[in-house]
Amino acid sequence: LPAADAELFAAAVAETAAALAPLGGAALLWGEAPACVCELRSARRLDDPLAGFVPPAAGPEPGPGLWYARQVCAYVDIRDDAGGATVRLQYA
Repeated sequence: LPAADAELFAAAVAETAAALAPLGGAALLWGEAPACVCELRSARRLDDPLAGFVPPAAGPEPGPGLWYARQVCAYVDIRDDAGGATVRLQYA
């Protein structure tokens, strides 16, 4: 990715990781020009079906997280199961 795109994607990954952070997790990164993909896994579930579709309210809550990722990335997929959440971000 060009430097400016890599910076945007890195910020989207960081914001998403912060949204999942309370219980930690794992990250997988891969890509083939011109796309880059990051999959974040967490033991924390994201039960909100609108996660990232609605801008965050102003206040002491953490940063824009999933909303920012949805603004920057071409594809954001969130899946919950008994083990927690998996969020896949694709930047192309």
